[in-house]
Amino acid sequence: ARSLRVTVTSGIVPDQRFERWNLMQQTISAEEVKTVQTEHFLCPNCGGNLRYDIKRQLYCCESCGSPDEIIPLHEGIREYPLDGYHSREAQNVAFEGASCVFCQNCGAQILFGQYDTATVCPMCGSTQVDVKKQESGIPPEGIVPFRLDQKEAQEKFHAWIKKRWFAPNSLKKTYQEGRLTGLYIPFWTYDAKADGWFTGRGGRTRTYRDKDGHTHTTTDWYPVRGSVGQFFNDLQVCASEKSNSKYLNDVLPYDTVNDIKPYSPQYISGFQAEKYAWRGDACFRLAERMIKDALESQARDSILAMGYDQAQVLEVQFSCSNVTYKHVLLPLWSAVFSHKGKLYQYLINGETGKVSGGRPYSAPKIVAAVLAAIAVLAGLYFLIESAGAYAAEYHPPAAQSQAQQVDLAESGSPAEEILSRVSLSPLWDETKADV
Repeated sequence: ARSLRVTVTSGIVPDQRFERWNLMQQTISAEEVKTVQTEHFLCPNCGGNLRYDIKRQLYCCESCGSPDEIIPLHEGIREYPLDGYHSREAQNVAFEGASCVFCQNCGAQILFGQYDTATVCPMCGSTQVDVKKQESGIPPEGIVPFRLDQKEAQEKFHAWIKKRWFAPNSLKKTYQEGRLTGLYIPFWTYDAKADGWFTGRGGRTRTYRDKDGHTHTTTDWYPVRGSVGQFFNDLQVCASEKSNSKYLNDVLPYDTVNDIKPYSPQYISGFQAEKYAWRGDACFRLAERMIKDALESQARDSILAMGYDQAQVLEVQFSCSNVTYKHVLLPLWSAVFSHKGKLYQYLINGETGKVSGGRPYSAPKIVAAVLAAIAVLAGLYFLIESAGAYAAEYHPPAAQSQAQQVDLAESGSPAEEILSRVSLSPLWDETKADV
């Protein structure tokens, strides 16, 4: 079975003889008339909405549950030469048949389906969104589908916030309110062969004794150089408007080698997708930083392999060849929480469940924790001072001399007589013990 295509123009009732529904939507502004497209898929059996079911990992009907075939834009996942990037971008639209919403606050461009609302930006929580005509762009080549559904993502979020002791209770209510939004974020992946050379220093540590007999440790450094080279597969660079977000970086990486599928708009049905904000040729500069870091690490290992105890890399020069790229979409659950007028964002990797986010602090909890810590420290201080005072006042009785014991024995009391006999006797025997 294949999904129905239905064409709608200016609000005319759709005709279900077609295989796909392309809805032309017009938004009039003071500047121009913007024409955008959205797409929706209908079940061929009952006419219900078709969406990607994360639990079943199938594209199926929400009403009758009938699965439907996922038709990729093209067979397989292709890599494209980076030197042909400019001409390819000018000839394409990133998301054919999708409506684009532009966030006036953070600049994100979010794509959504005809029955999906986009009144709030999932990246920053702003309500300043506007429908915008799509600009030219490169379509996604691959997609990593969601592995965690919203319920599982909420459970991951709940487990995460339970460990934030100083988070306000209102934050923990977010888990119950289901504010998570499913979003596909844009990435560029790069393959490249890197070759180069390095210069550095290798150090050998030795110890010696000076004329005064003191032991010293020093390192003798020797200049070294060598070659480095690696093949890099699927270096991931985020092209989102929020690509510099610490929280986004904390939920990486994704498995774009084994878990990726050829892109189809059916995968994002029921979700939102962000159009890339940073071009693929510009993002390769970040990939080059990753390559340089990896080659420096390789150079450091090479120096140590020469028999040195320490390694310092002074310079690495390299060049890349056979550089290819592709545009991919990766799954992310996003939640925006407002606390005392300030917005905090929480992100959950839709593939692995890794969580990261901001942290509002609860002043009462912090004050209570500080007071509790002060009470514990005060208690420890009291115990230490009490133990010290007791030790200072305690004087153990001095050992009595034999003369004193003789005086005691002469006092005539039976107990003193027994003590005298026992203490003065050089030997202990049963006879004296029975006296």
